[in-house]
Amino acid sequence: MPKVFVSKEIVFGSESIGKDSVFLGKIAERGIAQNVWLDASTEHVVAIVGKRGSGKSYTLGVLAESLSSENSQISSIAAERAVLLLDTLGIFWMSKYVPTPDMEQEDIKKQLFRLKAWNLSSDSQPNVQIFVPAGFESASAPKDAKKFYLDVSEMTPSDWAFLLGIDLFREAMGILLNVAYVKVTAEGWVDGELEKNMRLNPKYGIDDLTNCILRDRELCSESLGFDIRTRRALVSKLNSFTKYPVFAKIGTKMQDVLKKGVLTVLLLSDVADDIRCVISSVLFRKVLTIRREASLLKRRIAVGELKKEDVTEEIPHVWLMIDEAQNISPAEAATISSPTLVKLVREGRNFGISLAITTQQPTAIDQRIMAQVDTLIIHKLTVRRDIDSVLSNSKTLPPDKIYLASKELSYQNLVRKLPVGYALVSNSETPREFVVRVRPRVSVHGGFEA
Repeated sequence: MPKVFVSKEIVFGSESIGKDSVFLGKIAERGIAQNVWLDASTEHVVAIVGKRGSGKSYTLGVLAESLSSENSQISSIAAERAVLLLDTLGIFWMSKYVPTPDMEQEDIKKQLFRLKAWNLSSDSQPNVQIFVPAGFESASAPKDAKKFYLDVSEMTPSDWAFLLGIDLFREAMGILLNVAYVKVTAEGWVDGELEKNMRLNPKYGIDDLTNCILRDRELCSESLGFDIRTRRALVSKLNSFTKYPVFAKIGTKMQDVLKKGVLTVLLLSDVADDIRCVISSVLFRKVLTIRREASLLKRRIAVGELKKEDVTEEIPHVWLMIDEAQNISPAEAATISSPTLVKLVREGRNFGISLAITTQQPTAIDQRIMAQVDTLIIHKLTVRRDIDSVLSNSKTLPPDKIYLASKELSYQNLVRKLPVGYALVSNSETPREFVVRVRPRVSVHGGFEA
């Protein structure tokens, strides 16, 4: 049995509390009162599951604030990470505030009471910044939210095909889109109206695509080109997205989004499903690319090919977090964001990327993602199918015997009866699951009903 279980601290994912770990809560089993920490020295894939109101988003907030906090009570981080949280419900922007006695909301008053009972301080100002996709600002968004712009040139033909609702390989409009994209970004094209060679432009905009579709000599050729109705229809579809400011020629720099020790919340609650998936898809690719390049640079430094001072800007290791991840990577629907997220999960840990997701329905998440999970945090579930799913995905054995009020319970009944804020935690590095009471947050949780 690992040494951790005879110490005063339990660290999921490690044998002892070290330089990089975050405070999760306390063991909630009879005769065991240790604090529970989650190892953050290596990369992880964490899934937090539970029915609505069970505390799963709260637990995600606990992880997010710990990884971006200077409060030593909840965080022991030597190498600061960047945290990017995709907020599909619009509740995490309140993480920028600490609870104070003058706040009238009843849930915040209860939070202050719990913090006092746990002897935790909420004095440290959270390191939080908020982004909202440009054009999707609403009255519900915080006043100091920054506008997020998606660089159109980061979008692939597959992104556009998903957004436009066309088949890239079977429909004439999809084939035209693919050909025009290659001409604009890789080959160059000939403007038939101006009789001018147009250079390739990897940093393209929507207007570059539409100009090529309408004016390229080959695409407009009566014998070899595409029907004028097909070209006009595709241009009309593409132009319909110029009304969304989020699609821009100059996007928000990832260095402004991925900052050491900072929780960046991207508000996606008011964004249409298809646009949300495309934004997510592009972000997943960019995070993976950036971290892959940063990892390669470090390897070159390690063997003497580069000097450390030659690397001007370091992109930190990243925790990517997705609340209600079934909205971005569903199990039963084809979205552009699912394959890119699966690729990130499979490869990302090699390049310093961790993932944490929440969902009400474990069976609704792409199972290729669930297969990569090393830490499973299970809040209350009531649907048998979902309970069976988490049991099949468990990384360790459940306790030999489970008692509640001196009555022995089955594993399924325990999951059904977990109180709000309690969870079963299963980690690949621990010998069995433990029941944990999640600690109170030190920043405001926006999940209350108002």
